[in-house]
Amino acid sequence: MNMHPICTLTPAGILAFDAFRDEHAIVEDVTDRVSPARKIMANPNLCQPVHGCGEIDLDARFETGLDFARHVYPALIPNGQGQLSDPGTIMFLYLAYVDQLWRDVARVISSYKLDDKSSDSSGMRRNSRNTVFAYLTLYHFHKDDERVCKALLSGKPYEMQASVERIAQNPKVMNSRGMMELVIAMFLDQNTGRFKKKPAPSKRSGPNPKKAYDAMREMTVVVFDQLAKNYNVSLMSAREIFAITPDTRGLAPFKLHAQKWFAEGGEQSSSSTKKSKR
Repeated sequence: MNMHPICTLTPAGILAFDAFRDEHAIVEDVTDRVSPARKIMANPNLCQPVHGCGEIDLDARFETGLDFARHVYPALIPNGQGQLSDPGTIMFLYLAYVDQLWRDVARVISSYKLDDKSSDSSGMRRNSRNTVFAYLTLYHFHKDDERVCKALLSGKPYEMQASVERIAQNPKVMNSRGMMELVIAMFLDQNTGRFKKKPAPSKRSGPNPKKAYDAMREMTVVVFDQLAKNYNVSLMSAREIFAITPDTRGLAPFKLHAQKWFAEGGEQSSSSTKKSKR
C-alpha cells in the first residue's frame, strides 16, 4: 500500500497540471506519466493536503469506474458533498491515478477541469464530460443501489460513456432514484451500462425510431420540464413515472423494454414512494 492524503492543487499547481497535460499529451505507455505526475504531487507549492479528508492508496488498481469511486469516495466525503466538485481535488485525483484515468492520447484539457462558477446548462454540460466528477457524483447519490451503480459505472475508469455523460448533464435525473431506475430500464443495457443499440420492435409504421440517446433527451424534457409542473417527480418511483410518461413515437418503443423489466421484478422495493400530485 502507498497511502497519500487527499490534496488539492494550488493556482500554481493548476498551471503545472496544464503544462503536464501538454507535455505528455501522447505517450506510448500510460505509466510514462506516473513519475512526472508524482513530482507535481510532491511539491508543496503545487499540491497541498485538504484538512478533514482521508487518504487514498496510490497503488490501488481499478477495473471499473465503480471500483474507483468506492475507493476514493470515503476519503472525500468527510468534508461534505462539495469536496466532490472541488476543481483542485479533481485534478489531483487525475494525477494520483494518471495511469488509470488517462488513455495513451490525453483528452482536451477542459475534460480534466470543472467549471466551478457556472450552474447554467452549458456549465453542467462541460462538467458532465469530466469522468472523475461524473463517477463520484453518481456514486454519491446511488451508492446504496448496487444495480444502478453497476449499470452506470461498469466502464473502465478512463471511459466516459455517452449514457453516463447524458445523465450527468441533468442533476434532477441524478438525484431521482425513480427516474434513474426508469432510464436504466428503458435505455441502457444493464450488463454494460451502454445505450441499447435499438428500441424494442414496434407495430408503428413511419420514420425510423429515435436512437436511445435522443429518446432519453426527449424523456428528460417531458418528465422534468412538463410533467414536473403537476407531479413531484423526484419523489416518485420508476413505475409511477413510467405510468405518466406519454407513449410518444420516440418513447413508446423504449417503454416496451421497461415493461419487460417491470414484469421481471426489476423495480427496487425501496422505490415504493407514493406519487405526490401538486
